[in-house]
Amino acid sequence: MEFHNPAPPDMRNFKDSSEAHAAMREGKKALNPWCCFKPDYLTALSCFKLAADTFARTGNSGDALDCYKNLAICSEKIDDLFGAAVAHKEAGYIHLEKGEAEKARGEFEECVRLLNVGGKAERVQDT
Repeated sequence: MEFHNPAPPDMRNFKDSSEAHAAMREGKKALNPWCCFKPDYLTALSCFKLAADTFARTGNSGDALDCYKNLAICSEKIDDLFGAAVAHKEAGYIHLEKGEAEKARGEFEECVRLLNVGGKAERVQDT
């Protein structure tokens, strides 16, 4: 049985980092509205998530870290503490791959803090 992805083609995983860079720019643009509009955190969230996953998959760890940090900020702004915790966890793994243990520890501690605040700690401890 083949899995059908209902998302439109522009919302699936990107083929290369040039598309991910474009999504990252769109995400930053959504955070800097013009005139009297508020930042569009949901649009920025989806752009940063797709870009971060693509950068992590292609080995571009610097841009992936930038996207995951922006993803955590956007998630916290919309009160998605679990999503912010996942973004910090992913950033921590990237720091570990780069050999930056202290930075990874900081990201993991922030992940645990957000999980405790969001009431998700019990579910993580059971797994």
